Amino acid sequence: MTEAADTAALMLGDAVAGRTKVTSFELGANFWYSKRYRATFNYVLNHFGGDAPFVRSLKSQQEHEFLLRLAIAL
Repeated sequence: MTEAADTAALMLGDAVAGRTKVTSFELGANFWYSKRYRATFNYVLNHFGGDAPFVRSLKSQQEHEFLLRLAIAL
């Protein structure tokens, strides 16, 4: 994404101009207590790359997510 010529002439800067690349890895596990009760755990690692000002200003280029879901089937 790039700025239009008239916008660039104002030199305001655009936090989303540039390229952004996200690489994501996920690992999950399911635990079935019985046929009606289930627990799911997922770990997600997102890596942000690119030359967009917003991406370069991040404190860390990686984000970690831990997800837990409990399910009961009726």
